[in-house]
Amino acid sequence: IVFASSDLDPNKVYEDVKKQITTGHIIGGTTAGEFTHLNDKPQTGTVVVMCLESPALKVGVGVGENIANNPESAGKTAAEMAYKNIIKDPSLASFIFLGFMNSKNPNLLNINPFASIFIPDGLQGVEEGVLRGALSVMGRGARIVGGSTGDDLKFNQTFQFANGVYTNSVVNALICGLKLGVGMSHPYKPTDKGAVVT
Repeated sequence: IVFASSDLDPNKVYEDVKKQITTGHIIGGTTAGEFTHLNDKPQTGTVVVMCLESPALKVGVGVGENIANNPESAGKTAAEMAYKNIIKDPSLASFIFLGFMNSKNPNLLNINPFASIFIPDGLQGVEEGVLRGALSVMGRGARIVGGSTGDDLKFNQTFQFANGVYTNSVVNALICGLKLGVGMSHPYKPTDKGAVVT
């Protein structure tokens, strides 16, 4: 997973990362600031990379293009492509079956071994349409996380990485593993104060 400043050439960033990560998928995009646990505040002009590797992790990557004109179609395409790519892995069915076979707990039937990471072009402002398209394929119970790409607040152009470099697109990495979790948090506290939003 790669996040890079838009001040850097996205094609060069992708090629440089690809030289270091010779197998596996590369997803991500340009940002409006990068951060890791190594810094106490977001940085600019940098590249951050997180690698995941496990024999118990399967990944399929999909891309939906032209989200500005048809976000629902792009979301649907990204979801369908990721699914088609993950089921190409001949060990996927065996992997899921073996995980369930060795357990006597019927609650395992409630486990969804899939989660998706969606990364749309953030300047298009059509994230809701992208997700509607994705959910039309994946179903309302799909576990989805992600965030939109940025360009250091220049509001010009963002880029997405999905085993290549794209713009005006959405990336979906469909991940399968027996122990996946998705969560959300925010720093806000309930209040009795109201306001009119215009």
